[in-house]
Formats: sequence, structure tokens, C-alpha cells
Amino acid sequence: MKLQKVISCTLMAAMVCSLTACGSKEGAATPAADNTSDTVDESGTTTEVDESIIEYDLTMASAASAEMYPNVAMQMGCNEVFEKTGGKVRITLYADNLLGDYTTCFEDLMKGTLDMSMFSAPTDYDARLGISVMPYLFTDWDQYEKVCYPGGALYEIMEQYLEEDNIKFLGFCTEGLQGIGMTGCSKLESVIDPDVRKDELIRVPPLDEFAQMAEALGFNYSSIPYSDLYSSLQSGICEGWLGGAATINYTAYRDIIKVWVDARTSSEMMCINMNLDLWNSLPEEYQDIIAEAFYNASMYSFEQAKVEEDKNKALLEEYGVQVYVPSDEDLAKAAEAVRAATWPKMRELHGDEVIDSIVNAIENE
Repeated sequence: MKLQKVISCTLMAAMVCSLTACGSKEGAATPAADNTSDTVDESGTTTEVDESIIEYDLTMASAASAEMYPNVAMQMGCNEVFEKTGGKVRITLYADNLLGDYTTCFEDLMKGTLDMSMFSAPTDYDARLGISVMPYLFTDWDQYEKVCYPGGALYEIMEQYLEEDNIKFLGFCTEGLQGIGMTGCSKLESVIDPDVRKDELIRVPPLDEFAQMAEALGFNYSSIPYSDLYSSLQSGICEGWLGGAATINYTAYRDIIKVWVDARTSSEMMCINMNLDLWNSLPEEYQDIIAEAFYNASMYSFEQAKVEEDKNKALLEEYGVQVYVPSDEDLAKAAEAVRAATWPKMRELHGDEVIDSIVNAIENE
């Protein structure tokens, strides 16, 4: 798809929206007295919806804040589906983890009590899904296109794994290359040197890959729920966190962190998913529309992530947060140590063929 087509979806966002309460998954929603209701989109535009024509009234959970571009991208996808189905498929998007965190929503998605989601892939139910945050797989933006777009090695592997979990994978949504946000750092010049043991304790997500990465980089670490991260940083329970790109550190943590390290440890690769049973029940016409709409949303997220990374680095500095960029040599040393610590275990879990297909695609021009 051309970027122009993706941008056209942005304009569509001002036309229709799905920010209303949801009804049943299939069949027409219970109509209002006059069979209409109003929706209000992010620009404040009110659109009248004929409730009586809705055939599928779906619910989608999002990890991102409402104003952040990953959530904006998802709303664009919802709007495009509504427009192209003539209002017959309505997807109501709930931002800010409103319907639960990513582990809860993933379980609900597998069971079919949630229709769609845009979250990081948890490993609680399927350890293989950690491949989406494979440490030091990406270090620059050009590498995304080689494996993350439809037809790419990582895309196809995630599609296969998620299908086995009763989930239809519709693409990746990214927040960018991750770093380390810290409330202070006593050894900034060696912050990612694997040979230097750090005094600070950092938070890692409940994923083995991140714990192994923190250990390889010389950090003390603790797995803390994301919902408790801000208060943990504020109270000093932890002194940093691993796993956030510049955008989320500026948006949500700029008033608590003092340093953001551009460590490029991994990429925030959230998955756009739908319950597979629901997907299989949809008419092929609607499947095609949904797949295209969220492909466009995915591509929009990649384009925006590039822009937002540089923008939010600058905004962090303007706000008074020090942005520390390790040298290429330091990054290479860190990457080598982390890969040595984490990749052999990933090869055991996935097999050499799977890992090699991703790595070779990135390394080959």
C-alpha cells in the first residue's frame, strides 16, 4: 500500500468513529427507540449512526493512551472498517488498558470474550510469542520492513503461533526502539556495558527475554506490573525501567525520570489481533475490509514511529531529561553480550530454522 492511502485514512477519521458502547458480537445490536445513536470522533465531530443496520458490534482493547499514535492508528482502522462496510461493522476502541492489561486481554481474546486487541504479546500462555521482542534483533528502522511487514519472516511466524492460540493476527503496531528510562544513574558512561555491574534496580516486564537482557547488561532487576511502574519509580522501589521507547517515556514518565538511554535493546512490537472463531464467522467481504484497514493502521504506526522517536527525544531534552546516546561501539558490545545470553534459549524454544529465517532476512540486503 502507498503511504498516501494510509494518510487518506487519517482524513477518514474525521468522518466516522466508533466510540460508543458495544452490543453483541454478531447480529444487530439492540436498537435505540429511533434506531439511531450519535458517535463523537477525536475531532469532536458528531455522526449519527443507524443502529438497526449494524451486523457486527465489536469491542477492541488498546494498550496505548488515547492521544498516542498507536491508538490513533487503531481508531483509523476502526473508522475505515465502519465506513467501508456502510456501518454494518462497528468496532468500539477502548484505550489506556481500560479493559485490562495485556495478559488479561490476551486470555479473553483466546476465549472469545474479547473481540479484538492491540497489545504486546504475553508469554504467560504461549512462551513462543516472546520472539516478537527478541533482544537486539533490530537496531535501526530499515530492518523493520524486512521482517515485520506482511510476507516477512517474523510476521509469518507470529501469524502461525497466534493462530494456534485461536487468534487471527492482523499486523504489528510499533512504538519504536526501546531504551532505559531512569530516575538517576551513577555510571552513565558505562550504563549498557555488560562488564560493569550497576547499583540501580530496574523494572522489567514479566517476560524471560527482558530478565535475561537486564542480567546480561549488568543490572539488578525486578518484574513489576506495568500498572505499578509509575508509583514504583516515584517511591524508589525501582530506579529505572527497561522496555520503553522515547515516545512513551516522554508521554507518561517525563516528570519522574531524569535520564533516558537510547539503548535500542528491542522493539515495542504490539500485535493487532482478533479472536479466530469470530474471524472465521465473518463474511469474506468483511474479512478483506478488516484486513486492509488494519494493514493501513499498521503501516501508519511504522511511519509515525520514525517521526515520533526523533521528536520525543528532543522533547525529553527540552523538558530537562538527559538523553544519553551510547556510541556504536558500546551498542555493539551490549548487543553481542545480550544475544549471547538470550538467543541460544530462543533457538531451543523455536528451532534454528525459525531464528535463522528472521536473522538472515535482516542481514541480507
